[in-house]
Amino acid sequence: MIRGRALTLLVPAVLLASSACADGDAGPAPTPSGSSAATSAPPSSAPPATVTAADGDDASACEDGRCQILVKKQSDFALDGKFSCEGMLLTFTAPNELQIDVAVRDGDDLHATITGTGNLALAYGLTVTVQQTGPAGAVVKVAPAKNDPGNHKGTGTQGFSLYSGDGT
Repeated sequence: MIRGRALTLLVPAVLLASSACADGDAGPAPTPSGSSAATSAPPSSAPPATVTAADGDDASACEDGRCQILVKKQSDFALDGKFSCEGMLLTFTAPNELQIDVAVRDGDDLHATITGTGNLALAYGLTVTVQQTGPAGAVVKVAPAKNDPGNHKGTGTQGFSLYSGDGT
């Protein structure tokens, strides 16, 4: 009698152990028709190897506050007081990070980092948007916008940071 009881307890334990192993190594479960399900994954949409921008890598195109440029490593441009800014320095770090340093005319300079795609909306009426990143750099659009006049805001699909001053 004890022997039958031990066997009754042992069978569920063996079944549980075999089902735990089946999840990782047994392959796909059979379909109702008895054939195996396809094992190949759907093709991934890999990011494009090259990125392009309307104004190429000519940062001087941004001096009027309207451009789309490719930032390969560093790009800077003057704004000469437009949008309450003297200028910007954009620094790309592969694979997908853009640092934005804004020289503010009458106030503390601003520093933002966008990881992935996203934007920095300056209270001064200018928005910097990272539209795409790739091995060659980041496609950045600079454009006037009706932003919140009391706040600088931003986003990043993989991270965002913003601070003012010299960082000390």
